[in-house]
Amino acid sequence: MLQAFQPYGLSTQSLQCPTDMERGAKSDYAQYQSSYFWYPYSEDSEDAAITVYTRRGAYPRKLARVQLAADWEGIHLVYLPAQPAMA
Repeated sequence: MLQAFQPYGLSTQSLQCPTDMERGAKSDYAQYQSSYFWYPYSEDSEDAAITVYTRRGAYPRKLARVQLAADWEGIHLVYLPAQPAMA
C-alpha cells in the first residue's frame, strides 16, 4: 500500500494505527507492515458504480461510498459511545 500511495503523500507513519501499535509484536503492522489493508474493489475501473459481492448477496455501490481500506482485525470498539473531541 505504501508503494502505491507514497507519490500522493502517504508515509510509513500513515500506515501505523496507534491502537494497533500498542499491541507491540502482535500488531498487524509488525506482521504486514501496515495496520490497514486495501480493498481493491475498483482497481483499473472507470465505472461510476461497482458491484460489491458478500455472503449476503451482490450490492451495487457508488465509488464515492466504497470503503477503500480497513483494519486487519476489529480492534476498535465501534459500539461504544463517541468520545468528545480533544481540545
